[in-house]
This record gives sequence, structure tokens and C-alpha cells, in this order.
Amino acid sequence: MKLRNKLWLGMGAAFLALFLLFEWNDYQESRANILTELREQAHILNTVLMATRRTYQHVFLNSGMPLNEQTLSFLPAHTMGEISRNFRLWMRNGMTFNNVSDRPRNPANQADAVELEAMAYFRASPKSTERFVPFTAPDGAAYYHYSTPIWMEGHCLKCHGDPAQAPELITTSPEAFIARAVAFATTDRLGLHEMRQRLIANRDTCTLFDIDGLTRKLEALYAQMADEYRAGALPRPNIANLSAYLDIGVNIDHDSAEIGAAADYHAIYRAALADRHYNTPMQADGRLWTQNEIGAAEAAPIRNSTSRAA
Repeated sequence: MKLRNKLWLGMGAAFLALFLLFEWNDYQESRANILTELREQAHILNTVLMATRRTYQHVFLNSGMPLNEQTLSFLPAHTMGEISRNFRLWMRNGMTFNNVSDRPRNPANQADAVELEAMAYFRASPKSTERFVPFTAPDGAAYYHYSTPIWMEGHCLKCHGDPAQAPELITTSPEAFIARAVAFATTDRLGLHEMRQRLIANRDTCTLFDIDGLTRKLEALYAQMADEYRAGALPRPNIANLSAYLDIGVNIDHDSAEIGAAADYHAIYRAALADRHYNTPMQADGRLWTQNEIGAAEAAPIRNSTSRAA
């Protein structure tokens, strides 16, 4: 083979390899963009559902309506399965959602194998706020599963708590509550006396009403401050990243998320701090943003910013 032919063959092979490399990079970039869009769509859907669920749950609880078989369907958590089935009739792109449990009161909300795997993940990683993984359906179709945990909160116990452990003044209906109050004022004077004595006893031992204890602790703090001043050991607060903490707190949607009731609300701040650190590196501050958190954030893959999506 002539040298010129060899050169043309080599150049052709190089161009072909370069073309394949570009095509592979384009494929990987397109795939990453599609996954990012799927995840974002699922995240938006999840946010809308959680906001709707929380809003109407509080509306129901504050309405004074009794919880019975006739009113149960007004709770979004109970009717989410039916809403999901109707959603599938309108959404034809393969995306579905559900509200499930491994111990449901409603059998229709029983988690399947993929959802049980997600629950096990969140129990093992309680600081995680979302999960997005591929899976194969029984029919062989490929999907991505997006999941977020719904942790038990105080207001959830009004419907899901053990009736035997409920406070004794909790009744089954507004009428029963009125009857109980009337009985305390008329026929059940002994019960009223016992209730009053328990309240008095709890008042005397409750931290909220322990004025003497509060006074002692306040005086001890004043003494500690005076000692530190005399020793020249005035504390110097570390205000590093303070503006970042403030911005994160201000931007939290407190209408859709009760930050104080979160299972680990520090994790919400750490996740937001990690996102900020990726764009603008921040120094450790010794509070939530420690050197360990920085190492974990820098070692983690890039966070892409949702139910199942085909």
C-alpha cells in the first residue's frame, strides 16, 4: 500500500474516531439533560401535591368536621390514590404518582417493591430529602423513580394516632366534646375536681411555670458573664456564613413546610448550604457547615434540580 493511501486511511480513521467521540459526548449530554428535566418535572409535581395535601389537611382539621366514613374522603392523603388514577387518564407521557406506606390503613396505599426499597433508603439515610433511581417495570419498560419521604408530624396524629393513647379530653365528635364539657359543669363534678388537681400538679412541676428555676438559671448566666468579663474571656461570635443562613431561612416556603416539625430540619439547611458551596465555596463555620460537610459536598456528584417518569 502506498504511503499516500496509508495517510488517507489513517486520517479517515482519526476523523471517524473523533466523530464517534463527539457523538458519544452529545449522547451523554442529551441523556443528562433529559434526566435533569425528568427530575425537575417530578420535583415540581411533588411540590404541588405536598402543598395541596398540607393545605387541605389543615383546612379539614380547622373546620371542626368530625372524622368519619363520610368525611374521610375530604382528606387528600386518603384520596390521593383516586387522584393518581385520574391523573393517569389525562397525562399520557408515562408519569404517575402515588402516596404510599408500608403500613397503610387503606390497602390501596400499600407500597410496591420499588417504593418499599425507597422507604428503606430513607430510613437508612434520614437526612436525605429525595431519591431518583432507574428501575425496570414487570412489563420490561424502563422508568425512573423519584421519591421523597413524608415524615410523621404532630398534626398527623389527630388521624393516625392510637385512640387509646389520646388525651382524655379528645372525643370522637363535636357533640361528644360538648357533652363532656356539660358533664363537667353539672353531673361529673368529681371528674372535674380530679382534672383540676392534675392540672395544678403539672403546673407546679412544668418548666414553663418553674419561676424559681428560671430565676436561678438566669442568675447563673449573669454570674458566668461577669466571670468571663473579669477574666478577659469575652466570647467572640463566629458570624461566618451568617448571611447565607439568613437567605436560606427567608427563602424556605414556610406555608408548605413546617421547618420546626421536620424530622431533621438541620438537613434542609445543610443541603441548601451544599448547593451554595458548589457555586461559591464557603469556609467552615463550626455550626452546620463543618469541614466534614464540605468534604461530603465536594465528593458528592453534581446535584440536579421529581413519582415515576418514563
